[in-house]
Amino acid sequence: MQRYSRIHPAASPILTRFISASAENGAAVRKNRFIACLVALNFLGGIVWAAETPETVLIRQVLSTERSGHRRGNTDVAIQAYADHVVVYEGHHSADPRGWTIIRENRAALARALAADFEHRRYDLNRTVLFILARNDKAIVATQDSGLVIDQRSGTSQSFDMYRLWTFTKDDDHWRAVSVFQNIADTTAVAPAPAASVTDIAAILEREAEAWQNKDIGAIMAAVDEDFVAYDAYHLMDRTKWRIAFSDAEEFEDWLRKRLTYANYTIDRRVIYTNLGENGLTALALTEETVSVSHEKGSAIHSMKRYVFWGLSRRSGDWKITQLLANLPIPRGIEE
Repeated sequence: MQRYSRIHPAASPILTRFISASAENGAAVRKNRFIACLVALNFLGGIVWAAETPETVLIRQVLSTERSGHRRGNTDVAIQAYADHVVVYEGHHSADPRGWTIIRENRAALARALAADFEHRRYDLNRTVLFILARNDKAIVATQDSGLVIDQRSGTSQSFDMYRLWTFTKDDDHWRAVSVFQNIADTTAVAPAPAASVTDIAAILEREAEAWQNKDIGAIMAAVDEDFVAYDAYHLMDRTKWRIAFSDAEEFEDWLRKRLTYANYTIDRRVIYTNLGENGLTALALTEETVSVSHEKGSAIHSMKRYVFWGLSRRSGDWKITQLLANLPIPRGIEE
């Protein structure tokens, strides 16, 4: 599979992009030069879109099969697109994760929901694949479905329109969806701002922040799932600009061991929203945090405020971080 090149560690997308922010007491000139340096690094060693590859073709085939299952009302066909541990999130027509909820916690639950739905409804759908970004054995995909939903009894129909953001993993040469975010819009004005409610999830994320400050790589890695994946939104609503930063735990650990030899982190993290799946197997969280970094050979401290989406699962017994999406656009109503 064609890969895009990685950004130099000095401008790593998830955990060091904030270095481009100036130190609070730094001079404006120094800030501008530093940002210019990072921009150069992004252009010279950064990420570029790949053309259609055999892997993206395979992902399109999976999406086509899933759509065919909906059109035929066949659960067995539609469910082939999903991994056993797939999680489905409902966005409630907002880009603000404070309004998102978990509606399906695994493949079995999704299959039951599809079967019940197909008993009463028939789907005449068209699907447009908006973009595919594949890196190693992970991918991000966006689709737009449109068409009609027909009631099986009355024959009446109504229009159907749904945006979905999918994350895929490749296992044994098969691409499968591991998460689906449906009905996430391009506005953050809709969602409410509930307080964090799952205290054990908040505690896990707070300990993870402390581990960064202590340079405790073992504790950081103990918090993540072996199939962990990290994405960077670059503070942009345009999801075609989002990128995969780390495609598994091994890659993440390799980067940590190099990075923490010369960089010091302080993370001021506040958990502002959590949601637990119906059976308590999965959870999501949104954190507001200020990340500050300094280097062993320098005195400057660079800081950046960011919002991070976290997906967690305890399918292995203990809660583990399965995915994170850093640098989300700042939700309305949270800004200071």
